[in-house]
Amino acid sequence: MKVGTAQHTMSPPTSALNVLMVVIDDLRNEAGLFGGAAHTPHIDLLGRDSAVFLRNHVQQSVCGPTRASTLTGRRPDITKIVSNGRCGGRKCWWREVAGNYTTLPQHFKEAGYRTASFGKVFDERTAGGETCDFPYSWSEPPDQCSIQGTTLIPDTGASHRVSDPTVDKGSFIDVNVTNAAVKWLADRNTSARTSPAPAPFFLAVGFHRPHLPFIVDQASLDANPLEVRPPANTYSPGNAPLIGWTNSSELITQYGWNDSQSVRGWGEFSDGAMNHSFPLPWTLELRRFYRAAVTHTDTQVGRLLNALARHADFSRTIAVLWGDHGWHLSENGLWGKCTLY
Repeated sequence: MKVGTAQHTMSPPTSALNVLMVVIDDLRNEAGLFGGAAHTPHIDLLGRDSAVFLRNHVQQSVCGPTRASTLTGRRPDITKIVSNGRCGGRKCWWREVAGNYTTLPQHFKEAGYRTASFGKVFDERTAGGETCDFPYSWSEPPDQCSIQGTTLIPDTGASHRVSDPTVDKGSFIDVNVTNAAVKWLADRNTSARTSPAPAPFFLAVGFHRPHLPFIVDQASLDANPLEVRPPANTYSPGNAPLIGWTNSSELITQYGWNDSQSVRGWGEFSDGAMNHSFPLPWTLELRRFYRAAVTHTDTQVGRLLNALARHADFSRTIAVLWGDHGWHLSENGLWGKCTLY
């Protein structure tokens, strides 16, 4: 299927509001405003003045399909994007395998908005590769949309650890994404002083953490004390069908890449079988590092909101924050995503 490039752009009304959309990878309802245990003061503050949705569902519990579904407003069986895999040996893209569907940012762009993307908003594996749906959705090429190279440098060693500030400084992908988005807002504000009123913007910012690996700064870890009790239910649902199960391979594979399971003693727990999870000390440790990763991203959200207040009219900006799907932290004996629960 040949994808056309014709687009029709209108002029927005002078009363048009700006839009900031924040997308967070692998975020479950762990923020404080949901009653979660993670330290998230900035997300909580945003939530106090926002409509907070408590009954949330995802179309597909994996990155590419759920983002394609959300941003096109169509179900995965319509977009034909049902996994992060390839279509006929190449990366899938709904415009080629299903239809030339208009996306949410594209709708704003065609209404005269300046649209920009920083970080992981679309998943490049399901949005035309490294262009991430440019030029359809974006007024300018997306910045850091590729998921490649998103771990810390060095990316070997323990898959959850506290970063070494002397080695890892500047290598947190989400810090770099925030830096770029903040600069974009500042540059827009500077140009507005010497030129006619700029077009309203649709600014999308996608953060990678708390996606694995759980490599965090010391302050984020300190803000999340170790739990003393296990999750309420660490066993599979009764009579659960196997098709709704996952063998927690994302977590297990991550540690298989970076750690010696035999040294850590994790080998016998790496089969992902039902009701066969990690011992309690490891479970509590991993849950703490996940929450620390959420706190690290919350810090970037705070920086972004502060920049919005400095460089744009906050009162004329709609802010939206969402996660692409949840993540098990040993509930029902599961780790990661890709389940029906």
